[in-house]
Amino acid sequence: MPELMNHICYKAMGNDVTTGIASSDGLLQLNAYEPVVAVAIFESQALFFKTFPTFRKSCIDGITANEKVLKHYMETTIGIVTALNPVLGYEKTTELAKEAFDTDKGILELIREKKLLTEDQIKKLMDPAAMTGQKL
Repeated sequence: MPELMNHICYKAMGNDVTTGIASSDGLLQLNAYEPVVAVAIFESQALFFKTFPTFRKSCIDGITANEKVLKHYMETTIGIVTALNPVLGYEKTTELAKEAFDTDKGILELIREKKLLTEDQIKKLMDPAAMTGQKL
């Protein structure tokens, strides 16, 4: 199903290019290319209208997050040093990232070992909703 959606999106992107070129080649009030623009737009709309419900039913419905795996990634990813920069500073977070990479330890594991932050601080800083500005 994801491959099918790629096919549909590629076709829609092609239709978008067609629409852009045909629209830019129109002269003043008279655009002889309006029919190709209309066909491209309607074709894309029809493709999405027909495939989105099937994609949702066959692929998206029923997907659930594996919280254990997500927690592991949050604990071990080096990328989270960005969220720690304001608190620990660029130099310290760069050192932590290098050490995490060299030792295969997670950033949070190193922070706990070195007692750089309390658990409460870690919890507040690593809250996904706070990190993304979303309210859950």
